[in-house]
Amino acid sequence: MNPVKLGDKIKNRRLELELTQKEAGRLIGVEREGLCDWENHVTEPTIELYPAIIQFLGYVPFSFQTETIGEEVKKFRYLHGLSQDQLARKLGIGSATIHRLEAGVGKVNTGTMRLLQPILGLK
Repeated sequence: MNPVKLGDKIKNRRLELELTQKEAGRLIGVEREGLCDWENHVTEPTIELYPAIIQFLGYVPFSFQTETIGEEVKKFRYLHGLSQDQLARKLGIGSATIHRLEAGVGKVNTGTMRLLQPILGLK
């Protein structure tokens, strides 16, 4: 079985490791009830938990198109567990800029590109 939903991927890994929801939740940093909700498609994990989920799964469960700066920004956010607002604050720019970049709207200005280069590993 090749699960599509993140909750199914987490459940499969938990069962593979023969862990209870409580044990798996502790490894990820969430209560058993939260993990149960993910596995039953009631809720989705918050982005802040993505790094711990990636570590638990042993792989990145998201596919990224990285042909644009906006797509690279989204990949960075997911891997580091940052919301658009959190990344914007970290960079000292408005969150609308991050939203526009990821939506592919407009061009990246020189100042924003200068801020993005170190975190995205661009030259």
